[in-house]
Amino acid sequence: MTISQRRTLLLHGAAWSALFGVYLPFFLNNHIGQPLLRNGLGLLWLLLLYYGNALVLIPGWHERGRRTGYWALATGLWAGSTALRLALERAWFGAGLATGFTSVGRYALYVSLLHSTVWLVSYFLTVLRAREAAARHAQAIISEQQQAQLLYLRSQINPHFLFNTLNNLYALTVARAPETPDVVLRLAALLRYAIYSTREPLVAVAQEVEQIRQLLWLFQLRYEAPMPVSLDVKGLAANPRIEPMLLMPLVENCLKHSDVADNPTGYIRLRLFLTAQELVFETENTRDPTPQPQDDAHGVGLANIRQRLRLTYGPAQAGLAVAETPTTFAARLHLPLTPSPAPHAEDSNPAH
Repeated sequence: MTISQRRTLLLHGAAWSALFGVYLPFFLNNHIGQPLLRNGLGLLWLLLLYYGNALVLIPGWHERGRRTGYWALATGLWAGSTALRLALERAWFGAGLATGFTSVGRYALYVSLLHSTVWLVSYFLTVLRAREAAARHAQAIISEQQQAQLLYLRSQINPHFLFNTLNNLYALTVARAPETPDVVLRLAALLRYAIYSTREPLVAVAQEVEQIRQLLWLFQLRYEAPMPVSLDVKGLAANPRIEPMLLMPLVENCLKHSDVADNPTGYIRLRLFLTAQELVFETENTRDPTPQPQDDAHGVGLANIRQRLRLTYGPAQAGLAVAETPTTFAARLHLPLTPSPAPHAEDSNPAH
C-alpha cells in the first residue's frame, strides 16, 4: 500500500468515525431504544451507498461512457437503500422509528436527504479523483513522449569534427608524429562525453566547456599556424547544470562553416557568460560569401537545439537567435540555470 493510499484510508476512516460520533447523540438525546445498533445499521447503509457508487457504478459505468445505465443504476441504488433502510427500521424499532420527528413522513424525508447527500459526495469526489488521475496519466504519457523525443534529438547530433579529426589522426599516424597519442586521448575523451553525457538529464557547464576546449585543440591541429579562434568564459564559478551537448553543436557549426583557414581577416569568437539566473552563449564567425554546397545535415544542428530547448525549458524560458550577413554568422543562446553544488574556479582564458 502506497503512502497516498494509506492517507486516503485514514481520511475515510476519520470521516466515517466523525459521522458516527455526530449521528449517535441524535438518537441518545431522543431516547430511542438500542441507539448503538440503530446508529451502526444506519451507517452501514451509508457505506453501502457511498462505496457501491464510488467503487462499482462510477468505474464500471460512468467512466466507461455508459452514462444512461449509470444514472439508472445510481437512482436504483439510492432509492433501494433508502426504502430498505426505512422498511427494516420500521420492522425493528416500530413505534420508536419517528422519535424526534413530528411524523414518520418527516423521518423518511430526513433519511432520503441524508442518502442523497452521501451519494452526491460520493459522486463528485470519485469523478473528481478520476479526472485528476486521467490528467496525471496523460501528463505522464506526454512527459515520456517528450523524454523519448529528447533522447532521439540528442542522438541526432552530428559531430562533424570527428571526421576531420580522424583524417588528421590518420595523417599523423602515417607520419609517426609525436602528437598522435595525445590526439587519440583527446578524441577518446570527446567521444566518451558525446556518447555518455547524452544519457544524463543535466551536466555541469564546466564539463561542456572542457569538451569545447578539447574540440578547439583538435581543430587547431589541422593547421600549421594557430587560427584566430577565441573562447571567453565568465561566471563559471557557480558551475550550473544544463542540457548535455547543448553548446557543442554551436561550436561545431562555427568550425565547419568558418573561413579562418583562407581569410586573413577571418575569426571565430566564442563567448560564454553566466549570471545567477541565466546562461548566455554567443558564437560569431566569418564565412565565405560564395555559395557553398550544402550536405544533408545543413541546418539540422540549429533546429535540433531549438527543439531541445522547447522540450526541456519551454518556449518562454530559453531561446536561440541567429544573425547572418553575407560574410558573418552569429548565434546567441540563452537559458535559465540550475545551480550545481560543486563550484569550479572561474575561467576566462582564450583557446588557441
